[in-house]
Amino acid sequence: FATTSKLVGSSHIMDLVAPTDQASRLVVLALHTLHTFDFYTKHQQGAHQVLKTIKESVINCLDDDDKYIRKSATVTCCKILHNSLDEKSELRKAKRVSSNTENTVLEVMERLL
Repeated sequence: FATTSKLVGSSHIMDLVAPTDQASRLVVLALHTLHTFDFYTKHQQGAHQVLKTIKESVINCLDDDDKYIRKSATVTCCKILHNSLDEKSELRKAKRVSSNTENTVLEVMERLL
């Protein structure tokens, strides 16, 4: 993982990829990839799909035994929510957001709190 030693936001990615277990490292890397990919500025449906993914998959990682996976899942959820609601996202520009999308955002936020 020598190539993952760059800065990501205010945290260093190696802080997130510290587990020695290879499976845990892969989960952390997958979560990192999910929150750094731009799903939000091109299509409203892309933002909805990634929100659905965090609701169905990433939230489960918040209860993982590995603290690095929990930390990475928390960062991923927060960054995806932030990016989805950013003024540049197509989801935010939409005149009407579906109730499914609103419910997904609320469920993720409740789980984080």
